Amino acid sequence: MRSFCVMSTVAVTVVLSPAFCNAGETSLVSQGRYLTQLAGCPSCHTAPGRPSFAGGYVMKLPMGTLYTPNITPDRETGIGTWSDDDFVRAMQQGVGRDGRHLYPAFPYTSYTLMTRSDILAIKAYLFSLAPVHNVPPPDSMKFPYNMRSLIGGWNRLFLSDRRFQDDSHQSAQWNRGAYLVRSVGHCGECHTPRGRLSQAMEQSKFLGGGIADGWSAYNITSDPIAGIGAWSSDDLKRYLLSGAAPGKGWAAGPMGLEVANSTRYLTEEDVLSVVTYLRTVIPVRAGDKVSRSAAAEIPRNRSPSSLDQMPGARIYDLYCANCHGSSAVPVADLYPSMRNESTVGDTPPRNLVMIILLGALDSFGSGGASMPSFARKFDDRQIADLVNYLEVQDGNPKASIGPGQVGGWRSQAP
Repeated sequence: MRSFCVMSTVAVTVVLSPAFCNAGETSLVSQGRYLTQLAGCPSCHTAPGRPSFAGGYVMKLPMGTLYTPNITPDRETGIGTWSDDDFVRAMQQGVGRDGRHLYPAFPYTSYTLMTRSDILAIKAYLFSLAPVHNVPPPDSMKFPYNMRSLIGGWNRLFLSDRRFQDDSHQSAQWNRGAYLVRSVGHCGECHTPRGRLSQAMEQSKFLGGGIADGWSAYNITSDPIAGIGAWSSDDLKRYLLSGAAPGKGWAAGPMGLEVANSTRYLTEEDVLSVVTYLRTVIPVRAGDKVSRSAAAEIPRNRSPSSLDQMPGARIYDLYCANCHGSSAVPVADLYPSMRNESTVGDTPPRNLVMIILLGALDSFGSGGASMPSFARKFDDRQIADLVNYLEVQDGNPKASIGPGQVGGWRSQAP
């Protein structure tokens, strides 16, 4: 008789296959491991080249720099002395064991919707890990953001401190998807615009697009042009599980990490629930007239010979065409084609610049595909030339940029 780990959460009981459960794990620890992955904890609490969950990941924010804490069960430098109530309070109210307010870069404004049982399952998993003795560097926040006491007032304005409630007018699948997107997955923390001064999510534009680590976190509302309303369910499912939806988009930057550490672990039931919910999110439109993945269909008035004379054409031929091909001959099985690709079709082309600067690792099972960083290879003028060439050929011909804009985005790169 086959054994399964059973995970009971909001609205749906999830059955995990033996392949997901580690030998010797209790059902609570297995549930916690799954929720920890969906909550994205490994992405933020693991510094490159350092032990998992030991903290030290750098978060560059407009108001300063934060280093994520150690959340292994080490009793001196981690959370080994935290009680259940300590852990729940941090997740739901943003207050640490020492009574200090946590910066809202930790997404407790979304985790507050989580059930106590799910939060304690995450704690059970973290406490099952080997402790790591590690003290991350101290935070460096600008005045007045270095005054944590001010966060209490911010919380009174922007923290709901309430748990998720099922919508009786919706299906169990929809409610499960809403719970995962709005709380555990905290998708809105990156994909929702923020107030300029408060830095709180603008709930009226929920999932309408934001900025994360210098990258654009795209509009993922149901709008067919600005969002993902024109994506099929199979497109969305494939993207969440593999990071690639050819003809629509490929995950890189923070979303590449999210796929690698989180969404690719979604069970079949949960990925369908997320897709079901996302299809109903109120559409947000920001003046877009053509979708990012359809920008290649915009009429062009440049001849092939004039395209070849653009400064970026030679750069593309020398450094990009071998993997990405041309519009006529894409290499889309392994690497994204430049045609009908969200990164190329976006305006402004922030993510196109960021991926040229930072590259992309094969972190989500794309069969070996990766892209090196060209930050040291190209100066700001060369990157602007390359981006402008790609925009004229396969993106938005009006989305031209200059070296100054490239330099600004370069300065925001992690």
